[in-house]
Amino acid sequence: MTRQFIGALALVVALTCAQAPQANARAARSVSAADRIEALAAEASELVRAGQFHRGIARYEEAYRIEPAAALLYNIAFVYDRKLDDPRSAREYYERYLVAPDAEADGSARARDRLLDLNARIRELDSPPPPATEPAPSASAAGLHVVSHESSKGDSWGWALMGTGAVAIAVGTGFHHMAGESADLANRSQGTDRTILAARVKDQELIGWSALGLGAGHHLAAALRRDGQLPRA
Repeated sequence: MTRQFIGALALVVALTCAQAPQANARAARSVSAADRIEALAAEASELVRAGQFHRGIARYEEAYRIEPAAALLYNIAFVYDRKLDDPRSAREYYERYLVAPDAEADGSARARDRLLDLNARIRELDSPPPPATEPAPSASAAGLHVVSHESSKGDSWGWALMGTGAVAIAVGTGFHHMAGESADLANRSQGTDRTILAARVKDQELIGWSALGLGAGHHLAAALRRDGQLPRA
């Protein structure tokens, strides 16, 4: 009986001694993982402070793959939100933080507040753009307006010349008839040649017809330039 008891005790001691190294190995691995996560988180913080935001996020994600801690998700969301101005990515990580089992109450409250602003920002970005306003007149349109204005000025000169010519013709014709009557009276009283007086008055009619012709020609040339049939000066 004594031998059996001693044998059983020896077996227990042997099993305990065999399990001790395994427990120590697991503890060593756990300490090593915690050290690795802490080192990665510290490196990520340094990268974010240096402005290397995407590299910092990569270190946080690497640490999260080792140990899915909610604090790492919050840090990633903060970088996307405050540093990169990426509201959609920030919203994704804040939402993941809120459903994490180890999320803290204060962090959850801050995450919900930020989600309100981010959702409003995303709705604003997704809203359709305002209708386009009427474009300002181009340089070519302005040039056409100037050309049209110059053409109207040319037409005004043409009409003025034509009007002056018509008045000159009317005055010349009137003086012609008056001169003819004066010539008839002179012939009857003094024997003056009527054709001499009439020829002098004819000069006035010639001037009137010339002015009328110049006005009509100027008006016709302006119309042809406006239609593109004549080159502009």
